[in-house]
Amino acid sequence: MSGVLTIEKMMITVDKVSLVWLPDDSFDTEGCRAFAYVSYPVIGRERRSEWFASAGVWGMPSDIPKGARKEIEQEQLADLKQHLSVFGIDVSGFDNIPVEGRDYS
Repeated sequence: MSGVLTIEKMMITVDKVSLVWLPDDSFDTEGCRAFAYVSYPVIGRERRSEWFASAGVWGMPSDIPKGARKEIEQEQLADLKQHLSVFGIDVSGFDNIPVEGRDYS
């Protein structure tokens, strides 16, 4: 075997989902990205983890209405969900995970 570890059945979990609005002070705009903290059990350790991110959207005016912010956040969450799915991560319960950092109530 050439250094490849094969694990027959892995339990990958999405442990945390968050949204982040990032300011761009030089243009008075913002960007939004969604992140997922994903982990799986490994031999001899508790869990191994990785962060996955949505593609992000940039150049949004800082004063956009909350309704538009909500739409952008939903688009970023959908993009993140698709990204996780492409990597073979089960996203069947993704919509039930509480999202940290939402900009609306």
